[in-house]
Amino acid sequence: MLDRRGEHGRRSQAECPRLTPEDVAWLNTDLSRLGEIDPYEWGPGGPPKGKPIRYEPGVGIVVADAGDEEHG
Repeated sequence: MLDRRGEHGRRSQAECPRLTPEDVAWLNTDLSRLGEIDPYEWGPGGPPKGKPIRYEPGVGIVVADAGDEEHG
């Protein structure tokens, strides 16, 4: 459960998005048999390419620059 007190950098209740019935259904889905499902077929191009990210304590997730040596 999200801490909605707004303390220690957490979001206040006013800042938290409202969950739709679809969100709740997705969150309550039984994933125990997920390994039995065939993997998604991305097609000949494979999965789309994304930008590398990194986590910086005190900052959060940062999208790496093209010249960021940490991600090659």
